[in-house]
Amino acid sequence: AVDRRGGMRRFALAAPDVIGDSGSPDAVLAPLTGRIVKVVVRPGDEVARDAPLAVLEAMKMDHVLKAPRDGVVSRVCVSEGQQAMQDSVLLEFEDPA
Repeated sequence: AVDRRGGMRRFALAAPDVIGDSGSPDAVLAPLTGRIVKVVVRPGDEVARDAPLAVLEAMKMDHVLKAPRDGVVSRVCVSEGQQAMQDSVLLEFEDPA
C-alpha cells in the first residue's frame, strides 16, 4: 500500500505461476524488460502446458517462462543474450499435427 497526500492506494503483484502467460494461447510475451539468459526449445519442438521454454533475467532475478498450453513451437523470436522489451513476442505456438 502507498499513502500519498492522505490517499491510500493498494497494489498487488502477479502470482509467479502467471509469468509468461500472455493471455494468448499462441504466444509467450516478455513479462518484463530483461535479458534472455537461456532458450530451452527450438522450432518444431512439442511442449506440454507449463513446460519451461526460456529464462529471462530481469531485476537481478531469473524468470522461467512456461508454455501457455500443449503445442508445437512454431517460432522462436529471441536468442540467448538478447534484450527483450516488456510485452514483446518471444515464442509462438501452433497446434500439433
